[in-house]
Amino acid sequence: MQGNGNSGVQTAYIVEQIGEPESLGSGKWKIKVAGTQLIVNNNNEQPRKLNINVEMIVRAVVPPLLSEVTSKYKDIGIAKAAQLARAEGLEVISITNIK
Repeated sequence: MQGNGNSGVQTAYIVEQIGEPESLGSGKWKIKVAGTQLIVNNNNEQPRKLNINVEMIVRAVVPPLLSEVTSKYKDIGIAKAAQLARAEGLEVISITNIK
């Protein structure tokens, strides 16, 4: 769970299904993701559940070395996050809701 800046409120996104990637050519793919966002507050109320289904466009990227991102981001925490985010060789370039 992750806080959202409001004290006492936490959220989590639970992925329930990931569709088969659809090639868009040029190292890009479209992927449909279905899941539920849980919103919990500290008042012992039942969690609210929101169905959130999205379509993501991802592209292939060369995974960077930590030394490469460290030179770009002076904050080592940000550098590690940037390196980790691309470690699998993919980058999300758009997310849209599926209605």
